[in-house]
Amino acid sequence: MQYNNTLTKTCDAIHIKNLSVCANDTLLLDSIHLSIMRGAITALLGASGSGKSLCMRAISNSLPSNLAQICGTISIDNSPMHNASTYVSHILQNPQSYFNPLFSIRSHCQETLKALHKPYDTHHIHRAFKESGFKDTDIESVLNAYPFMLSGGMLQRAMIAIALLRETPFLLADEPTSNLDTHTQEEILATLVKLRDTKHIGILLITHDMSIVARLADRFYTIQKGKVQASKREDIILPPKVSKPSLYTPITPPILEAKEICYAYKEYVFLRCVHTPVLHNVHCVLHKGIHTAIVGPSGCGKSTFAKLLSKILTPQSGEITLDSKPLHTFGRELYTQVQILFQDSLASLNPTLCIFENLIEPLIYLCDIREKSAQLAHITPLLTQLSLSDTILWAYPNMLSGGELQRVCLLRALLLKPRILILDESLSGLDFALQLEVIAFLHTLQETTIICITHDLYIAYRLCKQIIFFPAP
Repeated sequence: MQYNNTLTKTCDAIHIKNLSVCANDTLLLDSIHLSIMRGAITALLGASGSGKSLCMRAISNSLPSNLAQICGTISIDNSPMHNASTYVSHILQNPQSYFNPLFSIRSHCQETLKALHKPYDTHHIHRAFKESGFKDTDIESVLNAYPFMLSGGMLQRAMIAIALLRETPFLLADEPTSNLDTHTQEEILATLVKLRDTKHIGILLITHDMSIVARLADRFYTIQKGKVQASKREDIILPPKVSKPSLYTPITPPILEAKEICYAYKEYVFLRCVHTPVLHNVHCVLHKGIHTAIVGPSGCGKSTFAKLLSKILTPQSGEITLDSKPLHTFGRELYTQVQILFQDSLASLNPTLCIFENLIEPLIYLCDIREKSAQLAHITPLLTQLSLSDTILWAYPNMLSGGELQRVCLLRALLLKPRILILDESLSGLDFALQLEVIAFLHTLQETTIICITHDLYIAYRLCKQIIFFPAP
């Protein structure tokens, strides 16, 4: 894929100088200075809510209407960047929100080329998908698929391919690996490195993961409370090694037990029903107050098992019991005893309601707490414990960062004081410092049985006493 020759010769860097962004009287980005060079990975490292994604939106001239750039310049070399879409493409944190579920991946490619006034070119599209990490034999099936038919990693690669169709010299990647398993993370990161080396693309990598910065970044900046500063590699402090959890488990009656669980998904191929086995003869015993991690690669059935434990799905054979009582016999009261947090926190919240309205729904319908003062009395202490400001209560879900959304979902689950809390990759979107804070808080819930579905062994060892490994499919 070739860039316009003039663009390749003259476009060497994006320079952001003295950039400030505000909302009403609140300064969100304060006098930012940074440069993104062609052929290099520039990392922007910061905690959740520090302004990383907002900085990316300012660079690409896609700020929300309620925000304003009050001063500063964004230039290509020494010339003002008037049309950002000519120079930059995006990779978002949540690929599900990028794709229209009603359109196939091929249709998304067609729309992209149409917007660029370019003809549909099968060879051009296949080359972009191959460069993003797809095998030649898989490209046609991916193009014909709809977003819900692809895994998170495949959607992320498809988003990279569509970005490559735009042939821009710069790529802005906003937490591109935060919700992926370790193996898929490495594949996506390797793709970004290859694009840097072979296509001379300048990449701004927005992340909270210090280990990624240490391994990949040619240069990096840190952002804290809207202020950016250039940093050196020796400033990176990697997470300490942690000891393995104790093998000792107190002898208490099991609170939740799964016996010989089997489950297969049904798919219809050419009007024929095909069963895809996911779980086969799974058995586990969970005790009160014991934190258990379920670890395994993508596609091994971890999330399916979590849905079975919370009665979202029903096992096709085997039995799950809660306090020795079959799970299927429980009615509405189960929701006050078992709560599950999903990986996609944005999809877990009603986008038309503010955060406060999202939080009080379970209090109203499951606990019959209708007085606002009583509702706030339940919510406010948890806000403090989860390092959330009370100002977010009146914000809408799309106004919060991924880390803030995950903590809001955790808060909503804890309002019901469940006996069993299932976290389905719910810590993956938090930066390292917030992970430690939330894990420390979860350790205080000594009466709660926590099941942590994760691909991150560091989280598993840090949080849990018991670890169950699911093999690759």
